[in-house]
Amino acid sequence: MLARTALSALALAALAIPGERAAAQYTRGSTFGGRQGMSANGIPQTEAMPPRPDAGPKSEELVDIRPVLRGVKLTPPQDSAVKAINERFEPQLLPMYDWLRDQKDRRQRGQDVDMALVQRRFDRVTTLRLQQLNEIRAVLNPVQQQRFDKNVEEDRKRAAETAPVKARP
Repeated sequence: MLARTALSALALAALAIPGERAAAQYTRGSTFGGRQGMSANGIPQTEAMPPRPDAGPKSEELVDIRPVLRGVKLTPPQDSAVKAINERFEPQLLPMYDWLRDQKDRRQRGQDVDMALVQRRFDRVTTLRLQQLNEIRAVLNPVQQQRFDKNVEEDRKRAAETAPVKARP
C-alpha cells in the first residue's frame, strides 16, 4: 500500500515547509508539525538564513506527472485522458506552488508568515494532487497501476531523503 507521504515528502523537499505527514494511500488525514517562529531548518526567524540559490524544483516541475508514469506504457486513449486530467489540475496547482514557494522565501528572510494560511494552502495542494493521482490511476489497467504505485513509492522515498524534515514512512 502506498503512503500519502509520497506527495507530502515531495512538497516538503521542494518547498521546505516544516512539518511531518503520514497517511494511507491517496487519502486525506494529516498532521502538521513544526513550530511557528522557526525557519525550516529550525533556526529562529530572527536568525533565518537568506533563501538558498538552489531552492528546489520549479513549480512547473512539481506539477509534472511524468515521473510517476516512468515505465508505464500508455495507450493513445489513456495518454489523452492523462493529458486532459493534467490540463484540468495544472492551472489550479501552479499558482499554489508559486505562492507556497514565496511564503517559504519570506520565512527564510525572517519575515512574518501566516502559518495557518500556509497549512490550509498546503492541505489544498495535497488534496488536489491526490485527486489528480487518483484520476490518473483510474485510467490505468491493473499492471500499469502496479508500476504507477511503485513509482509513487520510489518518489516518496527519494523526497523523504532530501526533505529538510524527514517524513514518516
